Amino acid sequence: MSPEFSEEIHRYRRTIILLLYLHTDRGLENLIQERFARLKDHSFVGENVLRKQVREAAPQLEKIEVKDPEIRYFLSEFEKGGLLGPLSWYKTRDIDHSDEQAASLPASYPAEIPCLYLGASDDPAFPPPLFTEKSKAKLFPGANLTSHIIRGGNHFMHQDPVYRDQVTEVIGNWIDNQLTTAQNRPSRL
Repeated sequence: MSPEFSEEIHRYRRTIILLLYLHTDRGLENLIQERFARLKDHSFVGENVLRKQVREAAPQLEKIEVKDPEIRYFLSEFEKGGLLGPLSWYKTRDIDHSDEQAASLPASYPAEIPCLYLGASDDPAFPPPLFTEKSKAKLFPGANLTSHIIRGGNHFMHQDPVYRDQVTEVIGNWIDNQLTTAQNRPSRL
């Protein structure tokens, strides 16, 4: 992420948040839904797509009144700290990759660590077909991966009122299952 793009993200953080909520079917005010519904037809994860949408929508979204208390809360919090912290993960991917290579991390996850993949059928950033059975077997040769796909969910399903209870239920059930399984295993002490 270039310095000028970081500056643009900071300047238009309100617009970015509202556009991301628009893509989650969060239920923004009708005014926003009506004016920007056509933007939902384009995946925001394509190169420069979100940037183009921000530039197009910012003149209106930066000024629009938001009534939803939850969204207003998020907007006020990001007004204080901006989006650069949450987006730093994307800025450090190359550094992280170099660090992981230097650390000689194993190519697969240890079999004794249970893992959950919670995917979303409509996630444009990481669609379930990217995580194939072959790649699962390679990364988790100990068969210690549980996979669950939320039908209709998208990249932000944990925040989406339509799906967040289902996300919580899947994670809670998985944890309960892990605890039950662990209690039935002999101690390694």
